[in-house]
Amino acid sequence: MSVVNLTRHDIQIVRDGHIITIPASGQVARLAVRDTPTKNITGIPGIRVVNAQITEPVGLPEPDGESTYILSSLMALKLASKRPDLLSPLRPFYYEPLGGTACRGLKRYV
Repeated sequence: MSVVNLTRHDIQIVRDGHIITIPASGQVARLAVRDTPTKNITGIPGIRVVNAQITEPVGLPEPDGESTYILSSLMALKLASKRPDLLSPLRPFYYEPLGGTACRGLKRYV
């Protein structure tokens, strides 16, 4: 079973003082949401979500029975009932030795 990271960043998992790195695959899976620009709010551009219904995922390979995919928690949660091959980072936190975000493991929504 291979684990494919479909996020934009390497996943750093901290377990028992060791760091396990799952590199980004270069392919990014995301959810498509339709939005439109709105007027600026004190000079800051804003958007209005027109349709919060999520369409088909973009960049997510079909299940192949051999791979498990890491993606955002929102995407994994939304697709959990259809895709048992999806994982997301478990309890992300700022990890000082890395100078960035790490997580405690990987989770699967059911």
